[in-house]
Amino acid sequence: MAKEYGIGLDIGTSSIGYSVVDDNADIIRVKGKRAIGVRLYDEAQKAEERRSFRTSRRRLSRRRWRSNFVREFFNEHIAEVDPGFYERLKYFDESPRDEQAHGLSKALFDYKTNSEFAHEYPTIYHRRHALMTEHKKFDVREIYLAVHHIVKYRGHFLNIEPVSQFTKREIDYGQIAQQISQDFAQVLGDDTFEFSASADDLKRILLAQDLRPSDRSAELRPLFTAVVHPTEDASKKEIKSLEARNKKIATEVSNSLSGMQIHLDVLLQIEVQKEDQGEWKATLATIEDFLALHDGDIETEAQHEIIELLRELYADAYLSGEMPHGISAMMLERYEHHSCDLEMYKKLARQQSKDKRDELLGLYSEYINGKKSKPVTQETFFDNVKKALKGVDNPAAKEILRRIELGKFMPKLRSKENTMIPHQMQQIELDRIIENQQVYYPWLAEKNPVAKHLKDQPYKLDELVSFRVPYYVGPMITAKEQKNTSGAEFAWMERKSAPWFKIEVQHLIKQTNLHKKVMKTYS
Repeated sequence: MAKEYGIGLDIGTSSIGYSVVDDNADIIRVKGKRAIGVRLYDEAQKAEERRSFRTSRRRLSRRRWRSNFVREFFNEHIAEVDPGFYERLKYFDESPRDEQAHGLSKALFDYKTNSEFAHEYPTIYHRRHALMTEHKKFDVREIYLAVHHIVKYRGHFLNIEPVSQFTKREIDYGQIAQQISQDFAQVLGDDTFEFSASADDLKRILLAQDLRPSDRSAELRPLFTAVVHPTEDASKKEIKSLEARNKKIATEVSNSLSGMQIHLDVLLQIEVQKEDQGEWKATLATIEDFLALHDGDIETEAQHEIIELLRELYADAYLSGEMPHGISAMMLERYEHHSCDLEMYKKLARQQSKDKRDELLGLYSEYINGKKSKPVTQETFFDNVKKALKGVDNPAAKEILRRIELGKFMPKLRSKENTMIPHQMQQIELDRIIENQQVYYPWLAEKNPVAKHLKDQPYKLDELVSFRVPYYVGPMITAKEQKNTSGAEFAWMERKSAPWFKIEVQHLIKQTNLHKKVMKTYS
């Protein structure tokens, strides 16, 4: 056009409005039409669901990869005793009434029945504890089952301390609280507040075993009350706004350290659409699932560090309170605790009317077996039991309600809190099993081929617990193989035959700085 004009745009998530005006702000006509309008298109869809499936596939694939190495390690020695053990184990839970059943013996061992074995070791943790503490020769198949379980569920990698220092580690509660204050100052862009948390008081409340989550949060809240330091020209309205914001943050911090559900968008001060706010609820025990979906939405390093520091405080309190003597010892305590609670629960149910008895027993059945093929969480079970016991005047009912308030009624061995267990604790138990049984099976203590890891992972099996493929590696195939299977060319690393060998880095068509750094580190 010969004359000057201006373009106005209104860009939204599913539309773009536009207008063209002259110097007088009048709409210009273009090809006989007024140059104003809107273009509509489909709103972009998030990739959380696809990403979560992909993450699960890789995690399960790498778990199978580790399990195969455990089997190879034991294969020769188990074959000498029982060549058909692996096949029977594979189809162990197969129903004999299945038309396609393989017809294998349902007995895992030839010297005892499954019932005898289950009575001797009700859970895998009973077997692990026995392998660590009883000084006798165990069946190699029993050792395999315990080692396989440790490698399969090997714990998280959030702590970077080596095993040799892990048992002696003591975190500085005061320093962490101070660092959380500094991180929030960066997130909020001002220094209007600070957390006045006393290290001694913080540690005392977190390690207390007789507090309900809500009571723990209430006691923590004054320690994390944000103290506003307004500027001289700040108005009363601005001060009240800061106080309200800081109070919400302090509440979320206290709730998170108490194991309660929190609003991460409020905690991290991230603007989220109202319809998406439900996706930003999580607990520190389930934060891994949340990060798998929303890690890219957390932009700053300070926000990531806030989550890491809070999780470190919560994990230290959990590990110190729940498992001071190790994983297996804690699980045995849970098992006995659940058994005692169940006996009291059934006794109470038998004292009620038929309808109430059936209701209580049905709630427990749903808690253990699920409801309509869906698992029933402990929180749901607690809520249902409290409703069922409403109005029941009985000492046992009052005791059950008290334990529910403490969150310690009928604990399960498999729970979300198990995500708090670090891999170092799993390796410690693996090493204890090896050291106890190497007298009878010297090959169990085979030296780790990776010389630089010998100090902290002395045994070859340790490498299966401590080795971790970096999160940014992606599919572990060559670019050529990926192109043949999917047409893509994003793969850049190839898995070697075992974790105690180096990772082979494939050359990229276009290497970024990150790729170059990784290649230098892992090749």
